[in-house]
Amino acid sequence: AHSAVLIDGRGHQHHNGVEGTNASNAYSRIVRIKDEPEYCWWISDATQAYRLVDVEIKSVVRSVLVLYDAPVVLVADRVTKWEKPSRVQARFFGYNWDGQFQHAISKNGFTMQRPTATLHAQVQSAQPAAIRAGKLDIPEERALRHPFIEVDTESAMATTLVAALAISRSGASPAQVDMQQIGNGFAVQVRTDSKTFLCKILEDDILPVFEVG
Repeated sequence: AHSAVLIDGRGHQHHNGVEGTNASNAYSRIVRIKDEPEYCWWISDATQAYRLVDVEIKSVVRSVLVLYDAPVVLVADRVTKWEKPSRVQARFFGYNWDGQFQHAISKNGFTMQRPTATLHAQVQSAQPAAIRAGKLDIPEERALRHPFIEVDTESAMATTLVAALAISRSGASPAQVDMQQIGNGFAVQVRTDSKTFLCKILEDDILPVFEVG
């Protein structure tokens, strides 16, 4: 399931490992997929895993689009509730086992840097959202190995949160990404030296669905 998505600060049902490798009852399923020469996308439904914790949750769905040569990854999380509005948090983790991870936060996004590569992120949500750095509530030595950036939306009955992640080698320029909200979703334009992609994330009831042109 989607361990990087929280609803009001809570994740999906899981076991804590105390009893060994017992399986939890949580699962997610790929419900749609499209694979093309220049890109692929898939939609993963983790509703069951989150409803084991809170039956008030209507749906939790994550869609991912990968543009191979850009390279850019779009991540769209859509969460809906039955009666009570909730905040949604999406976490993006960095690798810091060697202590060489760095990050910076901007108004509408963040960067994550390793010695030879940088990830440039832009985020947008149907609701206002705050971006902050955090670490897990575990012993400090282990928490420092797994830093994360958290995007936290304001409460709503239905939330769609989109992150556009452009990756580049250190010192090189990433693909240019422009993202804006449209009537029933988001439009993302990705420009490289050789090609321009226009991607739409459309809200189809509980699903965030991609259109790529």
